[in-house]
Amino acid sequence: MLPLVCLFAIPIASCFAVGITVGNLFSRNELLLFQFFPQSRRVLECSVFLFSIVLTILFTPLLFRWAPESYWRGKQLLIHAAQQQIENLPAQQFHQIASRGTIFFEDKKHDDLGNTRFIHVLLMVREKNDKQYLVTAKSGVLRDGVLTLFDGTIYNNSLKTHCVATCKSLDIAFEKIFFESAGSIKKPPKFMSLHELRNRFSHDKHAWKELHKRLVQLLWQFLLPILIFLGMMIFAKQKSNILLSVVLSGAFFLFSYISVNMAYFFLQQTWLSLSIFYGTPFVILLAFYLWYRRKWG
Repeated sequence: MLPLVCLFAIPIASCFAVGITVGNLFSRNELLLFQFFPQSRRVLECSVFLFSIVLTILFTPLLFRWAPESYWRGKQLLIHAAQQQIENLPAQQFHQIASRGTIFFEDKKHDDLGNTRFIHVLLMVREKNDKQYLVTAKSGVLRDGVLTLFDGTIYNNSLKTHCVATCKSLDIAFEKIFFESAGSIKKPPKFMSLHELRNRFSHDKHAWKELHKRLVQLLWQFLLPILIFLGMMIFAKQKSNILLSVVLSGAFFLFSYISVNMAYFFLQQTWLSLSIFYGTPFVILLAFYLWYRRKWG
């Protein structure tokens, strides 16, 4: 989880670093240097720009590889732990699986391949969309995170429909039930590295959108320190500016997070949609830069 948390911590921390530093210049009344020596202000601008570049370089592998791959391995670890938990459960008792399933079996034994075989299985599952399933089977085998039931009956109990079906064999993938509401159990685009996204973005719409979403996240990471610098130069006063730094940092990060995720759902494979998607942070930057130039010249 640590690389995933860093995706949120680094943008906020970079804003705080710039905001508090610039705020201290105002509180110590060091802005006179900017009035009489314009070169000092340009040096400060270059420092913020270089700081933003360095953070963006460090943020790139975190965004495109470390965070998604680490989170995916964590998901796989949970699946493996759930399988081990089920294999070690005692017979003739009701057992809860994660928060969405309950299982009961009369007996269990190990086959020649080392897989666990359950005798007379009862399984109750609730999906994320509140669909409920009751499955009974004469036997079942658990391997690779998939529970295969044989000679079973399925009861689908929902608010509007009630269905009953029989099956010769049924594969129940815990990864799909507990972590994905629909679709295959292949790796979702949000868990893919840059190489995997590039291989799929031409024929997979979700991979295409995920790639552009990460590129915009990288763009926001580059612009956030610059935006907070412009904001502090515009709004800071000759007093403690810690609260202002916190407010501006939180506001910029919240706006970037909402704009990226909201635009992600409406993103289409058109030039107009992409222009709005990538143009929003530049419009915000241009507005604050013009405001900054009007105040400081």
